[in-house]
Amino acid sequence: MARVMINFLGGNPDQLSGIAVYALRQIEALLKRSRHDYSILTSWPRERLAEHLPLDGVRFIHGRSHGSEKVQYVLENWQVWRAARAAQVDAVFTPWPFGPGFGGRKRVLVLHDLYRVTHPRLHNWHYRLGWNLMFPFSVARSDTVVTVSEATRSAFVEHYPWAATKAKTVLEASTLRSEPRQGRPLAMPYALIVSTPAVTKNLDRLIAALATLEASEQGIDTVWIGKDDGSVKAALAAHPALKRFHMPGRVDDATLATWYAHAAFYIAPSLTEGFCLPVVEAQKHGVPVACSDIAVLREVAGDGALFFDPLDIGDMARTIGCLAADGQLRSELASAALANAQRFSWDRSAAELEAIFGA
Repeated sequence: MARVMINFLGGNPDQLSGIAVYALRQIEALLKRSRHDYSILTSWPRERLAEHLPLDGVRFIHGRSHGSEKVQYVLENWQVWRAARAAQVDAVFTPWPFGPGFGGRKRVLVLHDLYRVTHPRLHNWHYRLGWNLMFPFSVARSDTVVTVSEATRSAFVEHYPWAATKAKTVLEASTLRSEPRQGRPLAMPYALIVSTPAVTKNLDRLIAALATLEASEQGIDTVWIGKDDGSVKAALAAHPALKRFHMPGRVDDATLATWYAHAAFYIAPSLTEGFCLPVVEAQKHGVPVACSDIAVLREVAGDGALFFDPLDIGDMARTIGCLAADGQLRSELASAALANAQRFSWDRSAAELEAIFGA
């Protein structure tokens, strides 16, 4: 049994990011298995963390966080080193990419994506600078870089070949914990998208493709769940004839599960992804997928999807239109989607991490 300190100094309990939710689900699976002796270093109040995690028997170490990514990293390195030394831990596990450079016999971090490297033009210079300063140092000082997909591992090896032997893939799983509510959220058949409005999500091209379908009377009602920063409304304004696009905003887990459960199919038009969790969540509900023909979505969606060129609006429209019109095809893909979703399990991921901690 190894003494493992979980570095959970990032995240905000009042506004959970996708990575924070991933971290909570993965940590929960580790604590439930109880194969190692765990402590948690966090800036969260214990009672707030206990809303998400089974903390009985877990040492709680209170730390501090800072709003600046770069200041936070310096502060985190100091706090982790001091806490790990006091607790005499064997391993430090950081469920995000900026892992500390000191503390414990070994250090393990999680890489979710390489957007700032593979698509630098989509990010401000200071975010790219922060990555280039902090991530290579984190990797150099880590024993294992856990990647959430084989596609992300391949990208990591391509851009950081000097650390290729450190990379190991441990897949994610669905973060939804609620069952669908009774009743359809929308009377008519609909396609679903769950995402941020980030440029990488390619929503402007998707909206153009949907407008093309609607103009040819082949459209389907489409629901986008997410918090708009103004960019989605701007994309819609460029296609005023598109009427069958719905924006319920951000929703709770039970409502989201309900939207998934009744969708005709899911659309993932992303230009790049590290994993794309909504695809797994949709397939878990037996929902077929239409998605971008990129390596990570080929890996994650498997046989339960149709694929299109994310840069080709016409190809996107044809694929979506085909899935909307063909109920038999949707039924066949739904069966494949359910089977594919069985590959993803937090317990399995936790077991793989435990082996890394104890090696």
